Parts: sequence; structure tokens; C-alpha cells
Amino acid sequence: MKISTLTLLMITGVFFQSSANNNAASPFGVNNVVLKSFQASTDGKSARLTWELAEMEQEVTCIVERSDDGVNFRAVESAQIKKGFNGVMSMTDKMLSPGVYYYRLHISKLGFIPFLSNIISIRINKENDAVADYRVINPFSQQITISGKFGSKAMRIEIADMNGRVRLVKNVAASYSGQSITFSTGSLDKGAYILRIKAINAGEESIIVTKHIIKNE
Repeated sequence: MKISTLTLLMITGVFFQSSANNNAASPFGVNNVVLKSFQASTDGKSARLTWELAEMEQEVTCIVERSDDGVNFRAVESAQIKKGFNGVMSMTDKMLSPGVYYYRLHISKLGFIPFLSNIISIRINKENDAVADYRVINPFSQQITISGKFGSKAMRIEIADMNGRVRLVKNVAASYSGQSITFSTGSLDKGAYILRIKAINAGEESIIVTKHIIKNE
């Protein structure tokens, strides 16, 4: 399986002051590793992982780990993070088989107890599953159009930024008979977002499509 190179997306000016603990077998403190966000999206074939770190107190190794069961993890990519780095990083785990995959970040430094992030997951559907039932014009600009199977159940369409904040919501009634949904995205800045299509049944929401999308103007 080919894993793309870990890339730096942007540098921010966040600054945290703390004293690093360099004693042997010391844990990373809350000020040594500040993981501001950790998100995942999928285009139906691969997983796109994005995370943001506050300013690092020391140079560390950042390892992306994947699991098929949420318990046993193995490394799929790693990178050295320099002291003082702060900003957003990402990677794409390509050509995944259908199934559920779990991811976490493992940040380590000699003499320190490793820092483990929260676990996030994505689902890769078969080609005849829900992902294939909905098509999105991507990249998009001042509006976005989603074509697919509407009308059998109430749905909620969300567009979230890469920090997980929901920026736009479109509700679709179960009685809707159209073949596509188009709505304005003029309030969104240019950049990367996550599209989620959720089915609503008896008040419960379940994600049926998650897709990484780009606004290009």
C-alpha cells in the first residue's frame, strides 16, 4: 500500500509557554504536546487525516498509526517535528479496502512516555454502497451541488472546516423528490472542508458519506 508523504500545510503563530521536563521516563505534559484538532475524511477509497499542533517544546517523532479493530495499531507514516513548530499537518492513506479503519497519533521522544491522541475512524464503503449513490461537484466555488438518492429518508448535509467546526448545514426532508441539491457556499473562505451526509431516522443521525472537498475561490 502506498502512503503519501506527510506534508506541512500551513504555519500559524500560536505560542505556548511551559517548561519542558527532560527527566528520564517523564510523561509529556499538557503543555509539551498540545493537539488542537485531529480530523479524518474519506473520498470512498482513501483516508485524509489532518491535525493541528500548538508550538512544540522539543523535537519529537510523530507517527500515524492505523488499526482494523481499534485495539491493535501499526505505524503507517512518521515524521520528525522540529522544536518550535506549530501548525497543521496532513497525510493521505490511499487505496484502502472496504471496511472501518481507526487512526491515532503516537508522539514520542527518547526518555519520555509516548503521547497517544484520541482515536478517530472512517468507513470505506463498497462501490455499490452509499458513497457511490451520491456525487459531488468538487472542487466547488460559490455553490455546491450534490446528486444522488434523495426522498426515502430525511437527511442532514454538513460542511465542516478542518478543525471540525460545522460551517454550513442543509436539511433535506424525506418527501424531497429531486435528484440533486444545490446550495450557496458564498460564506465559506477558500480552502479545504469536510462534507458529511447524514441519514436521520427517529431522531438518530448516522453518517452515510464523508468526503474531503475543496473551495477554489
